Amino acid sequence: GLREMELLTLRWKQISFNESILILDNRTHITKSKKIRTIPLNRIVLDVLGRLYSSTIKGELVFKFEGITNREKYVQNNFRKYVKLAGVNSKLNFHSLRHTFASWLVQAGVSIYEVSKLLGHADIKTTQIYAHLRDDDLRRAVNLLD
Repeated sequence: GLREMELLTLRWKQISFNESILILDNRTHITKSKKIRTIPLNRIVLDVLGRLYSSTIKGELVFKFEGITNREKYVQNNFRKYVKLAGVNSKLNFHSLRHTFASWLVQAGVSIYEVSKLLGHADIKTTQIYAHLRDDDLRRAVNLLD
């Protein structure tokens, strides 16, 4: 549930491998909601981060862009490039990853309340756009009884 800027400014000290969490706070990065929040990390993410951690200098940015002055634009341009190469929907952008994360959670049966917390939404109304995905799953489940 990270936003692009939260990802680009992510520092190793924000990741707790022992607790399997990522910490977003106003000292390291001003969150959109201006609150401290933690994001649980699953085993796959921890494994990838662990391999990356062993090959970097501790206490620094997780993702380095040496020689790149506008990291946000660099990531957006590369994301577009790889979306095009993959031949998927050309309207996808980096922010689409948040929507995919939320959609997958809802489709897996995670409550809108929990999705809201993971995305860092201050108001659950913002998360309601994903509610219809759960309804579709429930409708499909009932139709299995035909």
